[in-house]
Amino acid sequence: MTEAKIKEELAIHFLSGLAARMGFISSSPRIDEGVDLVLERLSKLPVKDRNQFTPSGAALTVQLKTTTRSKVSEADGHLMYDLKRKN
Repeated sequence: MTEAKIKEELAIHFLSGLAARMGFISSSPRIDEGVDLVLERLSKLPVKDRNQFTPSGAALTVQLKTTTRSKVSEADGHLMYDLKRKN
């Protein structure tokens, strides 16, 4: 596996774990068209004596970028990182 693919997989699984902790489900599109991950909030539905969870219908599509360089700065509560421009 290439270093780029390893970084991509780590980023996807890291964000999926964070999303799951916050009550989201994550999925990856079968065809790579620039979207790495789709996050969808779960809604709680009371059913008899227990709760059932179902997708809410609202989704966020995410394209991840990874790096091993540490030139990340912080200003006004935001993280900033310059990306090289392509195309």
